Amino acid sequence: MKRPKAGDIVTLEILSWIGYDGDATHYYGEIKGYCKGDFQSFELKKSLTDSEVEILNKEEGHISYSRGDMTKRFNTEEELREEAKQRWRDIFPDAKALAEGSFGIIAPKPILDGISQKIMKRLNVMVEKYKKIEEGDYKKQDAAYDKWAAILLEAI
Repeated sequence: MKRPKAGDIVTLEILSWIGYDGDATHYYGEIKGYCKGDFQSFELKKSLTDSEVEILNKEEGHISYSRGDMTKRFNTEEELREEAKQRWRDIFPDAKALAEGSFGIIAPKPILDGISQKIMKRLNVMVEKYKKIEEGDYKKQDAAYDKWAAILLEAI
């Protein structure tokens, strides 16, 4: 079965300590992929807003933040996804689609950008079905991945 080539798809990996550290309130993200044959990883950053500066200065007291300071902290996963959608083409100009998940795992991943909404929705439904396949049922997992990859390849 034909599968996407290295460089066709870049991946947003979202990380957070929320749920592990009682003080954690932010999300962090990296876009990973191949560019001109080399693996690259780019940490996403954004400018702090006035309201974020006020909250951070109050929470951390010992550090003084200012409006416009760059941070890798994002308030929500959706905010991080939106930033990734705005930036991935500039970082990886040859890539054809942006997915979300773990870069090193070969499995269907939600597609965030780069293809038509109709096909993206279809692929993302397939991802949810893939998650329900019993762990260890490699035959079903491989078949589901191959079907997902075939549809993705037609779209890119």
